[in-house]
Amino acid sequence: MTDQSRKFVAVDKKTSFWYMEEIIFDEDKKGFTVAFTYDDIERINPIEYYKKRFVERNITLSRIMFTKRYPWFPEFILEKVLLNDAEKDWKEHYEKIMKVEVPTFLLSALKADNKKYQEKFLRGMEYTPAQFEAFIFRAFLEHGFTLSIYSTEHLPNGTDEKNVPRLIHAQDGEIHKVGETSLSDGELKQIVEQRSAIYGKILDKGDIWHCFFITIESIAGKENWKDGQPHFHYISDKFGISRDEVVKQLKSKDYKLFNLPHIELKGYGVQPNNP
Repeated sequence: MTDQSRKFVAVDKKTSFWYMEEIIFDEDKKGFTVAFTYDDIERINPIEYYKKRFVERNITLSRIMFTKRYPWFPEFILEKVLLNDAEKDWKEHYEKIMKVEVPTFLLSALKADNKKYQEKFLRGMEYTPAQFEAFIFRAFLEHGFTLSIYSTEHLPNGTDEKNVPRLIHAQDGEIHKVGETSLSDGELKQIVEQRSAIYGKILDKGDIWHCFFITIESIAGKENWKDGQPHFHYISDKFGISRDEVVKQLKSKDYKLFNLPHIELKGYGVQPNNP
């Protein structure tokens, strides 16, 4: 691996999604960050999608560590070994996820035929990332729901994107950056803290759809709900808003989807210190 940043862009024809992996080296070349970027997807097999992301990520990270220690190892042999190991790890992960018990309220909301019952089933509920992943898989395998994912990120108003470095990492009051910029550490910290982002997943089956989305403010414990408890918002075709409009709002900087059921996300993000 050279001391220059690397990019790899690919389109997976089987699952029809675009992704990019990028290795960004620190200014002093002593460390690096691996960034994975994925395009939005629409109505695809969620298990194939999760598998592809899992395998590609494992291969990339393992390749970095292995080539750093054994730079002389033949690449064509290494790639076969890494693929085999990654697929083996995926099989173990998949089997583990499929053993996770899916909360009953999620399956009930999936089957409910009106908004009132969906809100009833979801009120006061919670799940973990593993339970949500298991739910997505079961919704596909047992009920025929495909997966769509939409995400967007917006920088604060007035930000000149050309002046934003390639990488900004804010931690413990310090700013770590890679790339050219005339902005001060305080201004960079402000960009990190004031940016907005939404990540939404929609399960589709014909005209029936269920959308679960979360904001970066929620993950960071900054939304004013249950002392900052990270949570997903929920909306479906039964709420009187078209799917196209929901996707439009998910991609908007100031989304307007209000008074929706909240579902607590446990074991991820900034959890409040509740007794």
